[in-house]
Amino acid sequence: MNEDIIGWENLPASLLDRIKGGIMIQRDGDEWTRFRPALAGRTDAGEPYIVDSDCTDHWIGDGSAFPDPDAVLPEAIRREPEPGDLIRLHKTDDPAIADISRYEGRPADGKDGWMTDNGPYYACEWTLDGVVED
Repeated sequence: MNEDIIGWENLPASLLDRIKGGIMIQRDGDEWTRFRPALAGRTDAGEPYIVDSDCTDHWIGDGSAFPDPDAVLPEAIRREPEPGDLIRLHKTDDPAIADISRYEGRPADGKDGWMTDNGPYYACEWTLDGVVED
C-alpha cells in the first residue's frame, strides 16, 4: 500500500479543531486514547489517517469519535487489574499521553507490563493509573 503524507491543511477543519495543545483524543466505545498527532496521511484508497508520536495509526474514517479536546478521560482507582477490567495507563515520560484499554493479563513474553486487547503496554514506557470503574 502506497501511503502519502497529506499535511494538516488537508484535514477537515472539524478535525483540526479537535487538536488542542498538541494533544488529540480518540474514543472507541469504552476505550480512549489521548495522543500527540505527528502527521496526517491518506491511503491509496483515499482514506485519511493520523499517525501519532509513537508511530501508531489513528484511522479517521472508521467511525472512531474524536471528542472535544477538553474532554476528561474517566478517572481510575488504584488497584491491581483483573482480566476484563478497563485500565488507564499513561506514558511515563509524557503523562499527557494516556490510554484506556481492556486488560487481559500479563504479557506472554514475560516482560513487566499489561496485555490489553490493544496489545502490550510495557512498564518501561507506561505507568498504570489503575482500573476505570463503570
